[in-house]
Amino acid sequence: MILSIGEILLDIFPSEGKKLGGAPLNCLYQSALLGAKCHFVGSVGEDENGELIRTDAKKLPFSGLTLNTKTGAKTTYSLVELKGGERSFLFTHDGDSDINFDVAQIASILSVSDVSILHVGSLMLRTKEGYETALAIFDLKKEYPNVLFSFDANIRADLFADDPNFLDKFRTIFEKADILKLSMDELCLFSKEESLKGKVAALNLKKGTILLLTDGSHGSYCLKDELCIHLPAVPLRPIDTTGAGDACLGGFFYCLDKERKTDEETLKEALKVADACGAYATQKVGIIGAYADMETLKAFDVARRK
Repeated sequence: MILSIGEILLDIFPSEGKKLGGAPLNCLYQSALLGAKCHFVGSVGEDENGELIRTDAKKLPFSGLTLNTKTGAKTTYSLVELKGGERSFLFTHDGDSDINFDVAQIASILSVSDVSILHVGSLMLRTKEGYETALAIFDLKKEYPNVLFSFDANIRADLFADDPNFLDKFRTIFEKADILKLSMDELCLFSKEESLKGKVAALNLKKGTILLLTDGSHGSYCLKDELCIHLPAVPLRPIDTTGAGDACLGGFFYCLDKERKTDEETLKEALKVADACGAYATQKVGIIGAYADMETLKAFDVARRK
């Protein structure tokens, strides 16, 4: 099972209206569509948007759903702007409703479930409380050494405008992760080395950490210790890139959860599935309804390579 913890919110599109979103939710949704058993833990505010999220989230194909409510807070949402298929976000988080987690609650889920991957979203790092919660979640690795603990940087610099040391917080989490997802732009924030090997070395990742690295039209990479797998991109005109990286990670999770190993062949296949998921997600607006199940994904992948 894949357990994902973090922000669940509403993405508000100019023409499409309100859609369920949040990176940790999105990637788990993709994993579930492909057939993985999934459990999501999130938090909403005490308002109409929070109730809307609860209603919509119950329709997702998850085997487990835990949604906390932060009393007196308004539900976090983001305004999405699309330009040429690329997107930007403006977040509103009055009361930080998306940061309301009980580590004991998460430990309880781990104790009664066959979890192979525990994934943590990055938006909680924007507050002291959220950062401390993230550290406490990663400390659970000591009790559950066979679980792969995952982190997606998904950096939204505007959310950390008042914290000049926010990159140091990310570094600390990077060094604890078993699986780490970054875009090339994000990687360059942490190292000025010219070579890819030099950039990755500067992250000071622990031995055995799996790095899923996306690089737009240059393709994607999977790196683990001395192993470096590169998958070139297949040219494709995007309609909306919102959630494409999340879909990519969800496809990657699906393969690792299914195989329960991280050898070279498994990682190669996981990267292929991840790439196809990310590409498919760019062909529609939004997240829910824009991701593929396995049958659709296979047909799409064959068609785009002709």
